[in-house]
Amino acid sequence: MASIKKHKIRPAPDATAASPRSAAKRPQRKTVKGKSHSACVPVVPGSWQLNSGVVLLCIVATAILYTGDLHLGFFRLDDQQYVVSNRWIQRITWKHLTQILFNPYYLNYSPLHLLSYALDCAVGGLNAYAFHLSSNLRAGVVAGFVYLVALALTQERRIAIVAALLFVVHSAHVEAVAWISSRKDLVAAAFVLPCVLAYLKYRQRGATD
Repeated sequence: MASIKKHKIRPAPDATAASPRSAAKRPQRKTVKGKSHSACVPVVPGSWQLNSGVVLLCIVATAILYTGDLHLGFFRLDDQQYVVSNRWIQRITWKHLTQILFNPYYLNYSPLHLLSYALDCAVGGLNAYAFHLSSNLRAGVVAGFVYLVALALTQERRIAIVAALLFVVHSAHVEAVAWISSRKDLVAAAFVLPCVLAYLKYRQRGATD
């Protein structure tokens, strides 16, 4: 009897009990689901139709606000050198593109700035009206990006709309819009603001996703 008592049969482990390895893996599955869920959430809240409509309103509002500069013509300061007498922008050829992309012009290296002039000249020729209209529309696009970035940062549509309106009507931006030679600020902003949106999306998804 004593030998029988010493060798008692141990009960079988419960099949439903989780092993330490499986228990350690469960939280990881939850985090993976969390990452995939956050990746599906857009960085800019709201429907794309609504946000696109607000961006379009920003473009239209900016174009209407700056209609007064359409008949200003080319300014004597810098416009003559950057646009009127600039042979690089008057025809889009491989030679001119190479000069724009790899050489400074008028003490500045701003290839995208000069390429925007080349596009304007290809569409409307050396017509100051076309250049001013292009700057106005570009300013509206930048205002739309300001709205999207502000919406992504604050998650509040009213605040984002107010930020875009302030960007449009603030007097500090008149020079960048009405003065053709100062368009480089608009061109730079049109690339920087989408990069900010891309970075916010990257932060939302995580560096390892």
